[in-house]
Amino acid sequence: MQPSKYILVFSILIVGLITSCKREPEKPITQPCQLKGGKGGDFYFAVFSRYNNKGIKARIYLKYAAEVAPADTNLYDEKYNTMTEPGFSHHVHFSTLTAGTYYVLAKSTSYSKDSIITITDSTDKHQDIYLNLR
Repeated sequence: MQPSKYILVFSILIVGLITSCKREPEKPITQPCQLKGGKGGDFYFAVFSRYNNKGIKARIYLKYAAEVAPADTNLYDEKYNTMTEPGFSHHVHFSTLTAGTYYVLAKSTSYSKDSIITITDSTDKHQDIYLNLR
């Protein structure tokens, strides 16, 4: 075979390889399901802080639309110190909440407890939640 035939065959192979390669279209990036939750609804819950089945003073933190704790307690949407009312142990009230997912943290000087609360349209409008600190 003459060198020009080698060049011709090689060129045909290269053109064939280049045109036969197909790039797959990039898949769009999908966002994870957005959590809901926040103010403006008609749900209400009271969070009771307890230790050994007795009420204990604590600070209760609430983060809207969250399933994990924020990095800093300043990033919570609401935070209150517990109070006592006649007939009730240490607790706080969260009101006018919408259906959604909430991250709750209760902290006393020595103990803490966290929880995830999910409110749906079929949830009772008023709930009492007991967090047993450890």
